[in-house]
Amino acid sequence: MIITRNIDLSVGSVLCLSTYLSGWLFANVPGIPIALVVLIGVALGAFLGLINGVLVAFLKVPALVITLGTLYAYRGIAILWIGPHFIRSSWLPPEFRRLGTMSLFSIPVRCWSCWSWCWWSAGS
Repeated sequence: MIITRNIDLSVGSVLCLSTYLSGWLFANVPGIPIALVVLIGVALGAFLGLINGVLVAFLKVPALVITLGTLYAYRGIAILWIGPHFIRSSWLPPEFRRLGTMSLFSIPVRCWSCWSWCWWSAGS
């Protein structure tokens, strides 16, 4: 991203909206499958990223400027939506909470996902 002079400043706000949506689904839709929640959370993040990409591509404005604007827009949406509410980790299914501590061949799953992203990014 740095080589192409494109950087996304709105990542934190996108993450905030996606994770809150995931927790909100677990808290308000009893029995919802974990895979569906993960898919919906990723879909929201991809949609918000698509908005950034479309704005950069069609308006021909540097990504730094567009993503700075969407950072504040997405953060504002999060503040309006979340307000004083919160999601307790105890409201999440135990299987979902274990995703962060799972291991595959004694290597944390989070490392596998990072390595796969680095491998995929290097190929493109």
